[in-house]
Amino acid sequence: MEGTAFAFSRPQSALHLGHVAWGYTREKGGETVYTFGSVEDSKGYPIAKPEIMEFWQETAPEPDLGRLVAVVRRLRYAHFKAWPVPGAHPELADATALEQSRRTYTIVSNNCLDFVHHVLTAYGATDFHLGDLKRPSSWIPNAWFGSIPEQSHPLDELMKFVAPKSSRTA
Repeated sequence: MEGTAFAFSRPQSALHLGHVAWGYTREKGGETVYTFGSVEDSKGYPIAKPEIMEFWQETAPEPDLGRLVAVVRRLRYAHFKAWPVPGAHPELADATALEQSRRTYTIVSNNCLDFVHHVLTAYGATDFHLGDLKRPSSWIPNAWFGSIPEQSHPLDELMKFVAPKSSRTA
């Protein structure tokens, strides 16, 4: 099954080092379903146990995508990138997100970028899109988001971006 992976960026966060979130699709009953999520750590804890780390994940079918976009907007994400993923595994991404939600957040080794990397890798979004988290430059969410080769879009374009091709305007 082909799906779509999403990366969301909030560039002004963490002293302008940025913050990222994930997204992915699945087909269910002939309908596209979207899942978005991340860990927020809005209080800036360097280490946060699962019960205080502000993990979130939301899922909605395409007709309710506006609700998900509202969540992402409320959390002040500003941009997104999206790319196709042949052989997508949304069930593995779901299981990985659940596993991540139970792990302690740490600013150095299990932060928002690690969460996004783990979930999207499980989904099947590998290769150049996810980068090498062993390189120090990739530890910076804004640098990582910028290295994804797809075009960055303002969050306000998400609804237009995912609209069925037949309804897109030229």
